[in-house]
Amino acid sequence: MKATSMTCFNTPWERGVSLSLILGCVSLWSAPTGAADSYVPDSPDTVLLTLPATLGGPDQDSRYANQREVSELTDGRGNIQAAIARAKGYLDTAKSLQDARWYGFAQTALLPWWEDSGTPRDFALLKADILQHQHRFAESRDVLNAVIKQHPRDPQAVLNRAHMHLKLADFTRAEKDCQRLLLLDSPAVAAHCLASVKGLTGQGADALALLENTLAQAAQLPEDLVFELHLSAALIAHREQDMALAERHYQRAMALSPQQVYLLTHYSDLLLERRKPEIVLSVIEADTPHRVLQIKRAQALVQLDPVAAQRVIDQMGRRFDAEAFFNDVRMHQASAMYRLFLRSDAQGALPAALAHWADEQSPDSARLLIEAAAAAGQIRPAEAAIAYIRQSGVYDYRIERALSRLPRWEQSA
Repeated sequence: MKATSMTCFNTPWERGVSLSLILGCVSLWSAPTGAADSYVPDSPDTVLLTLPATLGGPDQDSRYANQREVSELTDGRGNIQAAIARAKGYLDTAKSLQDARWYGFAQTALLPWWEDSGTPRDFALLKADILQHQHRFAESRDVLNAVIKQHPRDPQAVLNRAHMHLKLADFTRAEKDCQRLLLLDSPAVAAHCLASVKGLTGQGADALALLENTLAQAAQLPEDLVFELHLSAALIAHREQDMALAERHYQRAMALSPQQVYLLTHYSDLLLERRKPEIVLSVIEADTPHRVLQIKRAQALVQLDPVAAQRVIDQMGRRFDAEAFFNDVRMHQASAMYRLFLRSDAQGALPAALAHWADEQSPDSARLLIEAAAAAGQIRPAEAAIAYIRQSGVYDYRIERALSRLPRWEQSA
């Protein structure tokens, strides 16, 4: 049995909102507190907000069909093995389409047995995966602990638990699980796991050497693992400010999975830093549904054509104002980025960056919060993120640059 590599995807949104509640809040959207004027569309065909399928959006027909399929499984509890197979398919779709709603479909398929103890190993792994993408990392780890107690030599469960330890900044336990993988799985999977820990604990050079050595055997490795190895190497080299090495690994990862959102986000960061906006516009589709990637495209436009970029930014702002009502956990990062990088509104970005940090503690969320705090001239909101960076030992030249701009940082360090 082989473990598959660790990946990072957005959190699903499965909160229900009644139509009466939506209609009752239209006035709040059209005239937010402090706004100078209400927005009046130029045309009756103007799209103000694309609703998620849960609220009657464009995918509702497929969703209803999906619900009918799920009901066939769940009426009278149905067949748990059939539900597991269906849920696996939904999670594969979620990862293929980068559409987090399919995590909700998977959970619905498993729902009749969700609280049961003694469910099959495959059920528990799926449940842990879904909990992870709901940012319920401690609960996900608890599920994996139970699997490993029953199946102590299960490499996938051990790898997934190492990932959860990293999400919870428990680096000692993460490294122990990675070492455990050396006895359970291929050396390449274990090496990637160990490199991930080293890359987050101030050992970037060692992590890169381990990844480069592993990639020397790329011809004998599964393509999805090769992609993960290149992406990890790119991220670590980027944090270490080795731009040429980072760009090379980003490009090799792009050759394997050119639409992966996490890859596109970080590759675009590097391209923008290196003043290559044309490439950003070429690798991110103009109609991308992902807010973070929309922001990256807008940042590229700012470098190329500030006037055209301003029109795009204004349109994005109206969508953000409307979507902010839902308080979707996926919007915290994008909202903070929009306000900080496109509106230069550090005070407005700071609450969203804090909310994103509360959702997930990681180098990315720490950097966004510290950058927002530095731009706002406030050190206190960033104290938890600063402590995380210092305790973990992770190095990122962009974080160090932001720290140097924080008021009284030298006296507080």
